[in-house]
Amino acid sequence: MLRVFKFIKGKALVFGIISIIFMTMSCVCDLYQPTLLTNVITNVGYIEVPQAAEMAGITVAQAWANFWMYIGIIAALACGGLLFAVIAMLSAAKSSLLATQYLRSDLYKKILGFSFSNIDQFSTGSLITRLTNDASKFQMLDQLCFTILIRSPIMFIGGLAMSFNNISWEYGLIAVGICVLMGLLIWTFGRNVFRIFEKAQKSLDDTNSIMRENILGMRVVKSFGIQDEQTNRFRKSSSAYKKYKIKAQIIIMPIMSVVTMCLQLGILSALMVTGYLADKDPTVVAKVFSFTNLLMMVLSSVVMAVVVVVQFITSEASLKRILKVLDTKSTIVDSKNPKQLPNDFTIKFKNVNFKYSKSAKKYILKKINFEIKPGEFLGVIGGTGSGKSTLVNLIPRLYDVDNGSIEIGGVNVKDISLNDLRKNISVVLQENNLFQGNIKENLLYGDQQATDKELIKACENACAWDFVSKFKEKLNYPVDQRGRNFSGGQKQRLCIARALVRKPKIFIMDDSTSALDLITESKVQENIRANYKNATTIVVSQRVASIKNANKIIVMDNGQISGIGSHEELLKTSITYRNIVKSQLGEEGLK
Repeated sequence: MLRVFKFIKGKALVFGIISIIFMTMSCVCDLYQPTLLTNVITNVGYIEVPQAAEMAGITVAQAWANFWMYIGIIAALACGGLLFAVIAMLSAAKSSLLATQYLRSDLYKKILGFSFSNIDQFSTGSLITRLTNDASKFQMLDQLCFTILIRSPIMFIGGLAMSFNNISWEYGLIAVGICVLMGLLIWTFGRNVFRIFEKAQKSLDDTNSIMRENILGMRVVKSFGIQDEQTNRFRKSSSAYKKYKIKAQIIIMPIMSVVTMCLQLGILSALMVTGYLADKDPTVVAKVFSFTNLLMMVLSSVVMAVVVVVQFITSEASLKRILKVLDTKSTIVDSKNPKQLPNDFTIKFKNVNFKYSKSAKKYILKKINFEIKPGEFLGVIGGTGSGKSTLVNLIPRLYDVDNGSIEIGGVNVKDISLNDLRKNISVVLQENNLFQGNIKENLLYGDQQATDKELIKACENACAWDFVSKFKEKLNYPVDQRGRNFSGGQKQRLCIARALVRKPKIFIMDDSTSALDLITESKVQENIRANYKNATTIVVSQRVASIKNANKIIVMDNGQISGIGSHEELLKTSITYRNIVKSQLGEEGLK
């Protein structure tokens, strides 16, 4: 789990080292002040009792001089300690923020390299949580490590050492005894708190998940009128989190009382020792004040260490989730010696079998065999869950086949460079996703070098220019998050235009015209066939009218091809296709 701290590198490591140096200097300044306070109080005694000064061999004037000198040194150390601490805190903050930036960048890059199978494994919501909430936990823990975790042992060891060497060994023993007592008491109160924090963290994760899915699915919640049910669900989850947090606080709150009690016991013990040593050492009264300050520093360092440990426990689950993503290898990667896509774009499926999970018993696709010639129009139709979308997702390697092979120009797609393969294939998926920005920025995802003229041409072929041209801003018209300011049909046409901007060799439309009327859909298909003659077009649809004019139609049924041929041929040979046509077009469609 500590591997996550490897992101403290580069500038983050430099700022971390700076933080350690200045935090150490701040601790040294703080540790020397109590010792100097002994000298200040001693000189005050000489000023108030001149006879004591004479016995010490100094004059009152010298006592005054010493008094102001030590006051000045203490003031300088206090200011220096504050300045060093501020620099250390700022450096630690920069280090943690940079390290978190490196972490998020690597995490984001890793996620973008995931296959669809990997995405299915984690779920989109979970990946967002890891990029945001979990990464923030790492940033907080990182900053604590460079501040409190550095300061705590220095103050603890330094405070005990100063008690022994600069005060007296009797006071040093008192400090050690109080620390042991305090440690035992904290352990007694806090040994169960870690388990409770783990349960609280899990409850918080559940609460965040419920909140996220309800906000994202607000339209569904309102349309089904289930606000009360979802509110109760959220209330139960947040109540569980509240319960565990209250339990944890009930355990943690006495810790401060333990610190206060231990401090008072330390002071009481110091006063008893002072009474015993008063006759032997005239300056022992002044040492009590110094020891009290040192004891406070030592005990505070123990409390600070406990804070870091608690934070580490609460962050443990987040760190594990981050590492799980980073350790996951994409199921789809380039071959060791990737080949370029050949000029021949003939697509062949050879005895292809596929299932989404390696542990699944049944294949989603079974014994798929067919061929598509370059420039052909292939239609894919079938019932819900028949494997239509899965079939076309295998061509650009959004998923990989389990058995058999898919070839383009006689070369297995697994041997073709992923970049080269996907650069020549445009896919318009069922979920039409537009990115926040403007229309032009969304279209340029198809080809960053495309000119405005080419973007407009693509919009015209996708029948999107009909509404885009009416906007005052034209291509610069703003797009809200996920394209919420466009209708379903408008989003589909813009997504088709974005795919056409790439000028693909293979164009796949996965039920991407479902929100268009038949006239607009027919016009889009005519434009594609007229202006992209050399491109192989594959259309997945539930509607017969969408694929009726295809050169070849594949009928999917329960993950297998139940029929393949033209519309007329399938009417004669495929019972499944005839039933689909009859259900949509009636008896007239069978003629």
